[in-house]
Amino acid sequence: MSTKRLQRTVIEGGRRNVYERRKSSKELRAAERAYLTRINQDWENWDEEAEPEITPVWKEFSDKLSPMYRWLDAQVGRVWADVRSEVFTKFDIRTTAGRHITFDHLLGSVVDTLSGFNRYGYIVDPDIEVEHTKGAWRRYYDYYVDQSGILRKHDSDSRRRYYKSYTTEAELQESAKWLNNNIVGLKDGKYYWFCPTEGIWKAEWEKNAYGYTYLLKYYYRDNGHYTTKTYYSRPWGNFSYEHKHHGDFWNPIDVPFGYRQRGELSDKDVKYLNSLNERVRDQILSYGKNR
Repeated sequence: MSTKRLQRTVIEGGRRNVYERRKSSKELRAAERAYLTRINQDWENWDEEAEPEITPVWKEFSDKLSPMYRWLDAQVGRVWADVRSEVFTKFDIRTTAGRHITFDHLLGSVVDTLSGFNRYGYIVDPDIEVEHTKGAWRRYYDYYVDQSGILRKHDSDSRRRYYKSYTTEAELQESAKWLNNNIVGLKDGKYYWFCPTEGIWKAEWEKNAYGYTYLLKYYYRDNGHYTTKTYYSRPWGNFSYEHKHHGDFWNPIDVPFGYRQRGELSDKDVKYLNSLNERVRDQILSYGKNR
């Protein structure tokens, strides 16, 4: 539970994958309704029906950083040397959790321009060795210390921008359904639909190599020889086995062909497109360039 002690409040984490738990609970409620419907329709054979079970979700630790950032916000305008000394009275760096919060999150969110960096985290002092400088690779900080030694905060918050950039699986599926296997292009400041004139096409979001669903792919329904791979692991190494097939298959196409301009997007469609995450919108519009 939350306490008045900032240190305990921050390190008392909750679920990181709360969205997965909500999804599993929603699926369980739907399965229970379907289960009860089947029982009501055939109550004599109720014992043959298996009761639905909730999908297990792995519980992960997550730091509660909002109180820490609110405390930092309240210190903006003060002398950074005083704030930094007060940090070590708020957090006990003798503990692992205290060191993690203090050095990785709190102090890691502030760049000191008096130490050879500019306010955006770039090195401006050529005498600083990059390999020995923590955060030398960072391109943005929420807070910085100006040349007068005062703690300041940037106008825009990178943490809010990060959460705004997050897109759920359901939102991606909704955008794919809205596309309806078509392409959206931008011409002279207006959005147009490009629809296929031949063949069968499919547009869907696909997970990239890191497991994030953020790649929009177009597939063409083809017929012929194709190959699939099966991956398996053994104590002495990882292996793959190729399977050769013949028949219908979905062929991924980098540059979809046979698409022609049809009509302009309605005001409702334009509003929906502009409401999408910037990364999602850019990927959708990338297929409509130079058409």
